[in-house]
Amino acid sequence: EDAPGYAVGHDAYQYFERAIGRPANWAVRDASGLEPAPGDVSPLRDAVLAGEVRCLLLDAETDPAWAETLG
Repeated sequence: EDAPGYAVGHDAYQYFERAIGRPANWAVRDASGLEPAPGDVSPLRDAVLAGEVRCLLLDAETDPAWAETLG
C-alpha cells in the first residue's frame, strides 16, 4: 500500500518533487495561478479526510486559510 501523499499550494514544486523522488498528489492551484473553484477543492478535501493526504505545503503566495478548509 502506498504511503499517504502530500498537497502543495500551487503547481510549482517540480524541483522539490524531483529531489525527494515523490511528486505531490494534489495542488490547491494549478499552473495558471487562478483561485480554484469549490468543485476543484472538494476532491482534495475528500482525500484529506480519507487520510490519503497528510501534509499541505504552503508558501508565501498561498493563503493559509486553505488548510482550514481542507480538514
